[in-house]
Amino acid sequence: PWCSAQAVVGGWTMYVIYEDLTLSGKMLVLYDGFDLERNGTTSYLLSGIYATGPTEAKTTIQTWEGDVGLGGTDENLEFNGTGLSDALNPANNVYNSTINSLGVSDSWGVDMDTFDVSSLVSIGDTSATKQVSVGPDLVILNSVLLQVKSNVIVGDVFEDVNYGGGAGRDVATAVADAPSFSALRPGAVVELYDASGNFLRTTVTDADGRYGFAGLPNGTFTVRVVNNTVTSSRPGATGNEWPVQTFRTDGTGATVVAVTDEVGGADPNAQDDPANVGALNLSAITAQSTAQVVIDAAAAKTGIDFGFNFDTIVNTNDSGQGSLRQFIDNSNALGNANLDQDGLTGGIEHSIFMLADGTARPGMKATYPSQFTAGIATYTPNPAYPTVTDPVALDASLQPGYAGSPIIEIDGSSAGANLAGFHISAGGSTIRGFVIHSFQGADPLGSGIQLDTAGGNTITANWLGTDTTGAAADPAPNNTQGLLILNSSGNQVGGTDPADRNVMSGNRLRGMHLEGTSASGNTIEGNYFGTSADGTAAVPNPMGIYFREAPDNTFGGTASGAGNVVSGNSIYGVYLVGDDADRNIVKGNTIGLNASGSGPLGNVGAGIATFEADDTEIGGTENGAGNVISANSRGIALHTGSTGTLIRRNSIYDNTGLGIDLGFNGAVDPNDG
Repeated sequence: PWCSAQAVVGGWTMYVIYEDLTLSGKMLVLYDGFDLERNGTTSYLLSGIYATGPTEAKTTIQTWEGDVGLGGTDENLEFNGTGLSDALNPANNVYNSTINSLGVSDSWGVDMDTFDVSSLVSIGDTSATKQVSVGPDLVILNSVLLQVKSNVIVGDVFEDVNYGGGAGRDVATAVADAPSFSALRPGAVVELYDASGNFLRTTVTDADGRYGFAGLPNGTFTVRVVNNTVTSSRPGATGNEWPVQTFRTDGTGATVVAVTDEVGGADPNAQDDPANVGALNLSAITAQSTAQVVIDAAAAKTGIDFGFNFDTIVNTNDSGQGSLRQFIDNSNALGNANLDQDGLTGGIEHSIFMLADGTARPGMKATYPSQFTAGIATYTPNPAYPTVTDPVALDASLQPGYAGSPIIEIDGSSAGANLAGFHISAGGSTIRGFVIHSFQGADPLGSGIQLDTAGGNTITANWLGTDTTGAAADPAPNNTQGLLILNSSGNQVGGTDPADRNVMSGNRLRGMHLEGTSASGNTIEGNYFGTSADGTAAVPNPMGIYFREAPDNTFGGTASGAGNVVSGNSIYGVYLVGDDADRNIVKGNTIGLNASGSGPLGNVGAGIATFEADDTEIGGTENGAGNVISANSRGIALHTGSTGTLIRRNSIYDNTGLGIDLGFNGAVDPNDG
């Protein structure tokens, strides 16, 4: 009942706002607070709306008020100057413990009524006024909700964690394909511009990766996502990683359309600008991720979505968004747990090369600027790329258009001294499908690829030291060797499949160098050392392969395709050196002939030479174990410090000097062959 002295009340109110895509677009604005009203009139401005027609406007007012009767003068509620009332709410006693939407007339202490105000809201209205008039009864105004029919733009920002290349994928696919990750990304900045590019407002995605702009007039708008505010859901993310757009939608038609051929954004060569804090026109900023939206007739344009990925490489820039360097930075930071990129081996992060070549391909428009010159995409790192510290697959063979020969070149002429094209310390990594040359440094540094520390890496299908044709040495070769394995074990170099063959030719000192007692357990098979990529001509290194203090490695093998071709080098083909370069196996190789074995392509020095290396096994008794050693100055030359060497079932012929030189002196000594 009414009391002139005091009021005691307690409670809470919850509004549930839900989505129904079968309804027209609505804007709901909640105005909440705590305002005491008694013996007076107060007007409240309800702003922040834009009404379209028909307006379908409703308003709800919730107050704390405890009695049905009046304590004196009238209690009125007006909306835009017109009184509101209905069967449960007399015009002079609106605050009377009723809930009209439920037909409740005795909700003691709570009054919550909803009124249709469509006739009181005009098309184009951007605000409304609500007026509360009360007498001596105390009315506590808690909240007002206003709904108007309005234009709305809604969408999601998501990370396509397991994108594996090709056409961009929509949010449903990305989420379903990455159940271990929170693909819908919170905190991304989203901006809205009008048809002339004028900045209107900004928002951020919520905890579910969703954003929205409501209260919009009919017209054309542009939605922009600020790329550097999109974060990764993967472990290790710091927020400093740069993503690449893989997907967006277009909202210019009656139905939202997926855009899957803009992997790389508006311009793969460009880097997205930061958030537009200065209200600049859209034409004054570089915006990589934008979508046009046309709305009218209270349209709710939902599904204006944007997808991003942190492994995609879309340009040959030295640094920045979409570059190879940025991929390495991202991969070093982001963990591989639960990663399972579509179509690729799970548990390791693969580089996704999506370099445009002027051809329309899945994920890339024909109008994108080509990253290729004469069929080759060239990277010139300055400085050298950072060391890879987290396992990764740097796989250039994933580039669309790759057909077995490298089409991505790493030119080290600007990288600085004592550095490698790719330096892997993480172990468990793969490098595949590159041409790498021109890296400089003091021996043993300055290599096309350097593996050290952890092992278990796989190096396949690279041309290390040649030019991009594979037919000649690059004019600026790698200063020491194509591949350096420095105290790293268990690596696989090449393979029995010809598609995995490395060509290590034209380097200043060696094709390949294994260094140190921990450079053990490595398997080197199916590669060419000192020849052209087709194995027909000499592209010499001074030494084909050099084992220095590196024990227990296998060079070649008995399986079909396991043998290496070591020919055309200007000193030795295979050279094993040092007291600890022991127990190495050299089997099934062709040394001194072309790859087909049909003609001479000799090494100027010995085909195989050892110095203080013990227990080397050259050839063997099993089928395919014997090496073919021909057309060299000497076949096999063993220094007197080398003991325990087994030379078995090799085919040694037509060398210009001794077939087997046990004194390493070129002279005929006892037991030479």
